[in-house]
Amino acid sequence: MFWLLNKIYQIFNPPQEVIDDKLKRKIEQQRAKNREEALNMVVETDPNYWDCECDENYIHKKSVTLFCSVCKMTEDECSDSRPNEIKLYYKGYKK
Repeated sequence: MFWLLNKIYQIFNPPQEVIDDKLKRKIEQQRAKNREEALNMVVETDPNYWDCECDENYIHKKSVTLFCSVCKMTEDECSDSRPNEIKLYYKGYKK
């Protein structure tokens, strides 16, 4: 009888290691899913503008300048700008 009660107790109260393993697997599955979603994200950019490394005034028009005199970065070393950020700098901007 004691054996049966002990088994029932173990079923409803698993050892902490079992809980930890299940939790670790669940966390790893969620992290893998998050990584996969991040890889599938598409960021829209405008090839006519580029972002330098400056904290302010970092959006440059490629037709005007390909070099930032403040941070010394060039257009080919930096990423293209995002349209939603360009709209904040250039009032008449339309993609």
